[in-house]
Amino acid sequence: MKQLKFNSISTLGIMTLGGGLLELLEIYILNLLITVAMFLVLIFRAWIEFKNYRIIWKELEWRRTYQVVGRVLKAEKDMFTGVEGGEDLYNLLCEMFKVNDRK
Repeated sequence: MKQLKFNSISTLGIMTLGGGLLELLEIYILNLLITVAMFLVLIFRAWIEFKNYRIIWKELEWRRTYQVVGRVLKAEKDMFTGVEGGEDLYNLLCEMFKVNDRK
């Protein structure tokens, strides 16, 4: 019968069977480090995507606001032109809210 040789490693507190267990532990630790690093990269990418989503969402809200104000300005053009200085105010509001119907 073959005798097994046991070595003790005091720093890790692990009994090894001819050094094979230590190599396996090193592989497991390396695998764990790689997995944690990949997880951190995924968290970073998700954070960046979330920031981009918020920026795009704000742009869409502003576009909807411009469209609503543009419809209101076009519908109430007669009210603006009926008062003194209303034409200038109408043109200024059209420029501010990027409405194409200025005249």
